[in-house]
Amino acid sequence: MEDAKDDPGGLVWTQAEQRPAQGDAGSVRELGSQLADRYAFAAEQVREYERQLAHMAGTRPHPRPRQPGAAA
Repeated sequence: MEDAKDDPGGLVWTQAEQRPAQGDAGSVRELGSQLADRYAFAAEQVREYERQLAHMAGTRPHPRPRQPGAAA
């Protein structure tokens, strides 16, 4: 698989489609785990950028509704 650390679109979807057909569900599970981790990291970056922007603008960021299953 291509190294996708620096490329947000780097998850190779053709591989995700081919692997189950080859009986390799473990790699598909790993791709899903990587996608979930990247999504969580990106969401945290957005929240941090929002806090920085609010600080520079002298305002407070709007509170976000809690996600189901999110840690308190």
